[in-house]
Order: sequence, then structure tokens, then C-alpha cells
Amino acid sequence: MKKTLKICRCPKCKNLCEKISGCNFMYCRCKTNFCFLCDVELIEAYHSSHFQKNDPYNSPCRVWYNGTWVDPDKVPKIIAETKQQIEQVDQIVEKENKIPCPNCQSKQKMICQLLYFDKIIQCSSVKCQQKAFCISCKKQVNLNDPMSHFNVQSNQCKFI
Repeated sequence: MKKTLKICRCPKCKNLCEKISGCNFMYCRCKTNFCFLCDVELIEAYHSSHFQKNDPYNSPCRVWYNGTWVDPDKVPKIIAETKQQIEQVDQIVEKENKIPCPNCQSKQKMICQLLYFDKIIQCSSVKCQQKAFCISCKKQVNLNDPMSHFNVQSNQCKFI
């Protein structure tokens, strides 16, 4: 019907609409605007932007992607850029430890380094100044002999 008779249905009220002349931006008697080519309901502001090259007369439709009209051939590029942005956010998140320093509460990997199966944290913050702390009991640990802190015979933490 579309090609031969230039007739389509309104996406809102389903009335038949005939394209007599002009562009592919259609107006129905129910006050709905839509595209003659793809039957997508549109607002007046998208009169040109819905169509490639902003030409509602001779150009194919664009697709709605992430809040804007985009040429269909550019969607894979936009998806790749979005993935890259997500990866950058993931890298920022990876700059933090899950466990904070027991003394200064810093989680930054540049300042705090987790050691010995994440049981000890060595912190180089201004407050801690290269000291090491036990994650479990929050006491300072001797970096030269950290395993002595986990000695079961003394009343120290147990290395679990």
C-alpha cells in the first residue's frame, strides 16, 4: 500500500493517511506526527533531524540512539565509543582497593598496597607514612617481619 497507493496508517490512531505530496513527515487528523517511511511517531522538532542529511524529502530515516537521531551506519561506531568510555570508568574504579587502610581509610591503590593475600596493607599516605597495618585487628605490623604478627603461639592475629 505504501509504495503503490502512498497510503499508511497512523501509529497512534491507526487511521489511513495518504501522502499526496511533500516530504515524508506526516500529520494525521488526530494531531499525531509520524514518518511516512518507517511509521515512527515524531514530534515537530524532529521534522528534519529524523532524516539523513536533514532532508525529509529524499533521504532515508535515522535511528533513535542514546537520546538523538543517528545515521544507521554510525551506530556501531557509537557503540564502540560507548564501550571505550565504560572501559575508562572501569579503569578509574580499578584504581581503588576494596579494603581501606585501617589507619587513614584510604582506598587508593597508588597510596595503599595490599600484601600477603590481602591481610596486610602498606600505606604511604601523609598520616601513615609507609607503615603497614593488619586488616583484621587494625594494628601496626612490622614490615621487616610481617609473618610474626600472624604467629599462633602469641596472642596475635591468626593467618586465615
